[in-house]
Amino acid sequence: MGNQPTVYYLYGRLKDTDRWEGQPLHAFKEKAMGKFKHAVYSQGLRRRFLDYDKIYLYMGRTRVAKCELSTNDEKYRTLQLTFSTREAAAEWTACQETIFGTSIGLLEVEFKAIYRGVDGNPLEWRYLSSRPIG
Repeated sequence: MGNQPTVYYLYGRLKDTDRWEGQPLHAFKEKAMGKFKHAVYSQGLRRRFLDYDKIYLYMGRTRVAKCELSTNDEKYRTLQLTFSTREAAAEWTACQETIFGTSIGLLEVEFKAIYRGVDGNPLEWRYLSSRPIG
C-alpha cells in the first residue's frame, strides 16, 4: 500500500439554522492552514461564506481549527478562532495566506487594517473589527 495524501476539508455551519452544510465547501491536499487563513479573512471581510457563521478546517475526520463569526447590533464583528492543538495554532501563526477557489487576491493586508487581535489563550484567539462591516 502506498502513502495516501492527507486531505483537508473546509466545512461550514449555516447561520440561519446552525446546521452543517452537507458537503465540504472545499477540499485541499496542500497548504491547508494557509487556505483556511484565506477563508477566515474572506469571511471576516464579507467576501465569501456569507451564509455561514462558523467555518471549520478538518484533516480527514479530525477538526484542526474553527472560526466563529459574530456581529453586534452596531455591525462590529468578532472572529473567534479555536485550534485543536498548539501545533495547529503555531501553524496558523507561521503560514502565509494561500488563495484557493475563485479568490481574486490575498486579503491579509486589508484584514489587518480592519481587525485587531485580542489577548486569548494559546488555543483560542479573537479578532475584533475596528469599524462596522456591512
